[in-house]
Amino acid sequence: MRELNYQPNTLVRSLQGKQTKMIGVIMPSITNPFFAELVAAIEDKLEADGYKMLLCDAGQDSDKERRYLRMLEANQVDGIFCSDDLTAILLLKEARKLGIKVPEDLKIVGFDGTQLVQNYVPELVTVVQPVPDLAGTLVKLLYERIADPEKKLAQNSYLLPVKLLRNQTV
Repeated sequence: MRELNYQPNTLVRSLQGKQTKMIGVIMPSITNPFFAELVAAIEDKLEADGYKMLLCDAGQDSDKERRYLRMLEANQVDGIFCSDDLTAILLLKEARKLGIKVPEDLKIVGFDGTQLVQNYVPELVTVVQPVPDLAGTLVKLLYERIADPEKKLAQNSYLLPVKLLRNQTV
């Protein structure tokens, strides 16, 4: 197969009930350096695990997000990662309108995990950002800068723990 450069047809695989090994990623804007870096890291991880990524730049346009959802579903992706919980909620709502069963036919993961979303959309699987830790770190750095504006930061990056809140959309 390698000598013939054979590539399995993902559409045929999906019709046979096998995974397509494709993940859709919907971002509000890939021009934002944070999202660009996040997309690169997601793609690296997916590629290492044998998956392909379909990147969708929604441009913070809910109609465009809906069109991307339809396109991703038509391409039989195995799951969709959203850059934030609000996009994930929109996709969940659209999937239900289209009769797409979540998580049986489509898996959706959001990113933020705010308490508001946890309370009002408890079925959403989301990556919970450590808002109290983030706020504490930011305030501490601000106080250090106020006390000594010339002092250099002790470090350029900070690693804060996140957690995956597993519910019903995966």
